[in-house]
Order: sequence, then structure tokens, then C-alpha cells
Amino acid sequence: MRRNSREDILSRALELFSQKGYEAVSPSEIVEKVGVKKPTLYYFFGSKEGLFEELLRINYEKLDAKLSAACGCGQDDLHKMLTKIVNMFFDFAHENKEFYLWILSMSLAPPGSKTAAVSEKYHKRHYEILIEVFSHAADTELKLKGREFVASYRFLALINAQIGLWYRGFAKLNEDAAKTIADDFLYGVIA
Repeated sequence: MRRNSREDILSRALELFSQKGYEAVSPSEIVEKVGVKKPTLYYFFGSKEGLFEELLRINYEKLDAKLSAACGCGQDDLHKMLTKIVNMFFDFAHENKEFYLWILSMSLAPPGSKTAAVSEKYHKRHYEILIEVFSHAADTELKLKGREFVASYRFLALINAQIGLWYRGFAKLNEDAAKTIADDFLYGVIA
């Protein structure tokens, strides 16, 4: 067993899952791509689902830490806070292209699928963090009061739409795009 087999399995599985989706990739395909035997995959992760969970855990921990840091700056200017959050997502998507593409596909997985069932708890954490941002903002932006939950979903939908367009070569992930998303969101929600 090679010393870096675990990392190789994680890397190749992420590549395959982002290209084909979790349910379309077999354990045999993963180990063949890595050049190890199935017992190696099962030794490290227990199962394909265990591998799936580990990939989500590792990558979402990084994303959640960055999102929490972006939201925890004590910014009272909502537009600046939202622009900072959008830029954080853009930066993460740039740095983690395969994983973010996979996030986008998982967010649209059929509700009864294994992908939806396993990934939902990880997606949910983003919304919880954003709900806190909008709850704080609702103290001064009264039109947000009682709409924090919906605001978090709509805001993240705008961000993900831009990132999805970027993947297809139709948009940029830059400061101007981040400010535009914050403007569009605030105009639609608060105005």
C-alpha cells in the first residue's frame, strides 16, 4: 500500500464525482483510477458512502471556516458584508473548482437520492450561517425581519448562479460581479 493512497483515493474520487455524480461512479472505477485494490478503499473509508462523507466533511469544513470568517467581521454595512461573502465564495470556487462544481450538482440532486440525503446536512450549514447574518441585519433593515431564511437561500442562489455561469465561460468571478450580486440582492429584498 502506497503511503499516499488515502489522499490519492480522495483526489480521484472527487474528480470522478464532480464529472459524473456520486451515484454514477463505482468503487471499482475509483480504485482503477488510483491504481489500488478495493480493500484499500474499504480500509480507509469503510465504503463508497464513507468516502463520500469524508470528501464532504473535509471540503465543507474548509468552506464553512472561510464563510464564518467572512461573516464574523463585525461589519455593520450590509452591502460590504454581502460583497465580502460573495468574494469568499468566488475565491473558494476558484481554489476548489472540482469540489464547487460538485456542490452545484449536489444542490440539484433528486430529493430521494443518496446524494441529496448525505449532502443536505452540509449544505444546511451555509444557510444557518447566512441566516445569522440576515438576522443581525434585520435589526436595521426591517424589510428583512421574518424573511431571514428565504433571504439566505435567495442570496446563495444568486452566488451559485454566477459561479455556474463562470464554469461555462459566460461570467467572471471578480469584485465587480460580487458588488453587482450584492446590489441585485439588496435591491430585490430591501427596496
